[in-house]
Amino acid sequence: MPSKYVSIQGVATFLRHSGPTTLPERPPDLSRGEIILCLHHGGGNSRNFDALAEQLSEYHSPLAFDLPGHDRSGSQVGLGSIAAMADFAASVLKTLQADRPVVVLGHGMGGNVAIQMALEHSECVRALVLTNCSAAYTCGDELIERTRLVSIGRAPRDFDMKLFAKGCAQETIRAAFMDTRKTDPRVIYPNLLALRDWSGTDRLGEIGVPTLICAGEADYPANTSQAARMLEAIAGADRKIISDAAHMLPTEQPAALSAAVCEFLGALS
Repeated sequence: MPSKYVSIQGVATFLRHSGPTTLPERPPDLSRGEIILCLHHGGGNSRNFDALAEQLSEYHSPLAFDLPGHDRSGSQVGLGSIAAMADFAASVLKTLQADRPVVVLGHGMGGNVAIQMALEHSECVRALVLTNCSAAYTCGDELIERTRLVSIGRAPRDFDMKLFAKGCAQETIRAAFMDTRKTDPRVIYPNLLALRDWSGTDRLGEIGVPTLICAGEADYPANTSQAARMLEAIAGADRKIISDAAHMLPTEQPAALSAAVCEFLGALS
């Protein structure tokens, strides 16, 4: 995908977009189909959506950016809360001069940010695609404590193979492994705290935009359970389970996810 840096809230923010490259102060072309803003998970970055965006860009205008402190964006710290991340994402859209509400596609923590955007920045949001996420923290204190120890150099970084379905291509797993090393553990740890301290469960009924809930069939059981609750709580929400995928659905099965998203968006027209 073409890429560029834009200044968002004073942070040099790395942005990937579809269409031709543009001059530094010129927003990319967002005229094709729906604008689809992709928000990455807590230890990820915008590269996680490259294959998906390539599929979506045939008919739409996908965007993805690295949150502050992640991969190629500036800052040595994260934003500290899901609300701050949602504010930042809304600022991205304002800076890019988006001329209409957008489809927000959030993966993992990005899904929590997407929900927060629908609640607090509803003027920006046309629809939601919530991928492998939950409306409440489900990972437990053990993961938080281990991540804290990693962040202060008291434990080695690990890599959970359960993020991927059995049979996932090795090159996909290797690329994801390398991507996890591009964000400092001192940023990932506050991300977990932000997730723990945020809950959208009691406000899901306030979401007033079309919503698609997507998950890999081998995702973590806690996320699967939470996805069922979101389906019940969000009026008119639809759900798509994609085979041969686990938690890293956008990188495991980008073509299948793109097809599900395009079918969903086609029904909005």
